Amino acid sequence: MNIQIPAGTPPFVVHVSPSHLGRVYPVCPNLGNWQYLSNMASARAELAAATPGHGPGVGGSPLFYVVGGYDGSNTLQTVDTMQPALGPVAGWASLAPMPTARRALAAACLDGKLYALGGITPSSPGTPFLTVDTVEEYDPVNHRWNRKAPMPTARKDLAAVELGGKIYAVGGADWGSGTPMLATLEVYDPVLNRWDALHPMPTGRQGLAAVAIDGLLYVVGGLGYGQGQAGQTLEAYNPATDTWVARSPMPTGRVGLGAAALNGRLYAMGGNGDGPFQPITRLAFRPLSVVEAYDPTTDSWCIAPDMRSPRAYFAAVTLTHYYSYLEHVFSMEIIYAIGGYSGLTGPEGGQQTPLLTASVEVYPSFPPPPLPSPGS
Repeated sequence: MNIQIPAGTPPFVVHVSPSHLGRVYPVCPNLGNWQYLSNMASARAELAAATPGHGPGVGGSPLFYVVGGYDGSNTLQTVDTMQPALGPVAGWASLAPMPTARRALAAACLDGKLYALGGITPSSPGTPFLTVDTVEEYDPVNHRWNRKAPMPTARKDLAAVELGGKIYAVGGADWGSGTPMLATLEVYDPVLNRWDALHPMPTGRQGLAAVAIDGLLYVVGGLGYGQGQAGQTLEAYNPATDTWVARSPMPTGRVGLGAAALNGRLYAMGGNGDGPFQPITRLAFRPLSVVEAYDPTTDSWCIAPDMRSPRAYFAAVTLTHYYSYLEHVFSMEIIYAIGGYSGLTGPEGGQQTPLLTASVEVYPSFPPPPLPSPGS
């Protein structure tokens, strides 16, 4: 195959696969590489994270919450917060635990409060897991959890996003309902403490990820019917019209991925899949470090630097940092990738168990403050 690349264009990655025969993907604009930060206190996966932007009070620093998950032995009620400095030093603190221990849950922040949604929890010691519709709200001012109206649909491995003063919960699975791959979309109004059903996704899936960009909800990846179906799917939802539109598929199919918005692009990170530029054709456990970015203005994907660690079923958030230099104030968006499964431990061909990580890494890496232009 002879692929012509126009002169003067940025570097390209060329690959041939059954799902994207001969498609050419450009390398994303160079923003730097990934950098490790301070680890969590303990390794966990199937956790959720969300950011209110800044902490309570005037001048509160940027922070995010990490909630629930699985530590290899137990389903967790743990809630931690990180207040990162603009640099590799960051501080972790523990908060009041969730009333309901959960893993495979989702989280979102709204009006400065943290919401933990759905997931699975042991129904009683030694019994199978129960998929829950539970919604709990954490108030950081009073350091208290409150039970809120449950989701109409119990589910795990869902995604949740704050958009326009409401929380949208999308996709997931309910092991007990006979509908393992859900297309469900529901919206929560905090003023009314009420959930409403919206037009479902065209593609039902679990282990998906979602972000909000310019008033639209973008839902990417996941596991659908027929093993790997939906692994590369990208669909956009418009709340104003209650409609969905299919967008250009993601180069690499994966489930249990993370997603975050950075500079107007959707960054899809890690997840479990067959490998770079491949659809999901089998359900082998293989966490990936692949990062790909989607530009909604051109409906196109580019290839970003890999994470330093492969991750699946981890958490991802974007923080906006503000800092001053020579009386100038600058802002910078930074993605945080937190915890997850990083591989398998045990002898090859023998009994192996998933390996969990406590590591946290950021993209792009923290640069020195930019120098102001002369006369500015």
